[in-house]
Amino acid sequence: MRPNEEKVVWKRKEIKKNARREMKANYWRCVAVCFLLAFLTGAYASSTRMIARQNVDGNNEEVREDEYDAGPQSYFSRYEESHPNAGKRERAIVRTMDEIVTTFVSSSDTQLLIFNMLEDILGNDMDLAFWLLVLSILLKIFYDVFVANILKIGEKRFFMENRLYEHSKINKIIYMYKINYVKRPAWVMFCKDVFQSLWNLTIIGGIIKHYEYAMIPYITAEQPDLERKEVFALSKEMMKGNKWRMFLLDVSFAGWGILGVFTFGALQILFLNPYRAQTYAELYMAIRRAMIRPRAYGYKVFTDKYLDVVPSDDELLISKLVYDEDRSERMKEAVIENGKYPGFLYNIQPKYPEFIVSGKANYSYSFLEYVELFFSASIAGWLVELVTFLLQNGAIVKRGFLTGPWMPIYGFLAISVVILLRRWEDRPVRVFFSSFLLGSAFAYAISWILEYYTGERYWDCSSYFLNIGGRICLENALLYGLAGCVFLYYIAPFLEEHRKEEKQKYRSVLCIVLTICFIIDAAINLMK
Repeated sequence: MRPNEEKVVWKRKEIKKNARREMKANYWRCVAVCFLLAFLTGAYASSTRMIARQNVDGNNEEVREDEYDAGPQSYFSRYEESHPNAGKRERAIVRTMDEIVTTFVSSSDTQLLIFNMLEDILGNDMDLAFWLLVLSILLKIFYDVFVANILKIGEKRFFMENRLYEHSKINKIIYMYKINYVKRPAWVMFCKDVFQSLWNLTIIGGIIKHYEYAMIPYITAEQPDLERKEVFALSKEMMKGNKWRMFLLDVSFAGWGILGVFTFGALQILFLNPYRAQTYAELYMAIRRAMIRPRAYGYKVFTDKYLDVVPSDDELLISKLVYDEDRSERMKEAVIENGKYPGFLYNIQPKYPEFIVSGKANYSYSFLEYVELFFSASIAGWLVELVTFLLQNGAIVKRGFLTGPWMPIYGFLAISVVILLRRWEDRPVRVFFSSFLLGSAFAYAISWILEYYTGERYWDCSSYFLNIGGRICLENALLYGLAGCVFLYYIAPFLEEHRKEEKQKYRSVLCIVLTICFIIDAAINLMK
């Protein structure tokens, strides 16, 4: 009998009790990590569905749910009815488009939005519609493989470290990017998704494989350099005798899920999502520990001992001296911080010299850098809103009242956050809620001023959950809170760190050109 066939013992109540304690010690960061994953990867979709409800076009007209019937050939059937004289080539293209959408998009609501977008924007140009759809699917696959899955691995890493290190940082979700390990983890997770999709066709097999593959992202988060076969084999070994017990663990959260329906998703966001994430990380560590002690099959893979043991002060000091002696000039100096995982002791270091933003806001900014920050934030906000609206509603709609690719509300928010909130740089929760309020105030004021002088309302949040006068809503306010943190901790320091790499002359010229274009854009639209 193989060593790992001995039954792994862990108690559900103990696992959940430990998870609650660990989550409580770093509560707001746990909530923020799950919230970010929900918006960036589609995880925890049920918890964000209520706050993201909205109308689907700029005219506040609801899309009729019966415009397309549900079913794998609904769009093709409708096209046949509305285009009885269509040729074989056009019919073949539409059928292929329909099959691609229904294959890669599981949500019927999302399918509806995609079909509406193809119908409204592209009209009868079937060739363009088909190739645009293929390109969109390829981009979606690329995003899922190299962004969403990597962020999910980072989330697992955060909660694994959060067990012992109560000051674990939110930026752990980009951990794989920071250590320059992306390709292999992306391949492992891609294979997991593909195999899971194929097994789902058998229903029962899909359920079994769901639990058999459950430890794959955790193993990858600990050892991103492992080969795919090794990761899959180890997850299988870890879950022997634990599949049914993990199923019961999932069921134990059902009551919270039902209760969350009556709180419009608030309970999931503020409690259930981080609770479950921390519980699964605790489960991984319990099974991992049970395999290491008897030296079960595959136990040598678990080499990151500081996930389960906090290093002593002497060990930290000696290791820091050794690390700083060997590091290259472009690698960060080892820093010892209480309550945080000692990254310089991680057994896997970046394959290339590491040069990343520190995540601190203790910089001084020149006027030129404030201008750069304004346009960087304005353009980034415009892109985020454009893409978000397209994905949610299947339509490209002009964002804001200016013609150019910028939304000044985000620029003003970025500058205000850097000027007013830098004093609280070591309190990210306070920065988040202050940005939440600042952004909401800006949005409300700008909406009122524009409507007063132009007689038009450029955005209407009346159909959103928890809105105030249709000018601001909870979803947008949460976005402002996140944006403020990104501006303060990452974009502004990034611009500061890279200012010496760019020639001052070119930066000044770029800012002057952007400023002139912005002023002309604003003047033309205000005169209208």
